[in-house]
Amino acid sequence: MLNVRLYIELMEFIKAQGIDISKLSFSRPEVLQGK
Repeated sequence: MLNVRLYIELMEFIKAQGIDISKLSFSRPEVLQGK
C-alpha cells in the first residue's frame, strides 16, 4: 500500500521544484497548455 505521507511529501517536493504535476502525468498538448 502506498504510504500517504510519503506521497504528500513527494508532491510538495515536486511543487517546490516548480514542476507542474500534470506535465509529469500527461503528455497531451491540451493538458500542458491549459490549467
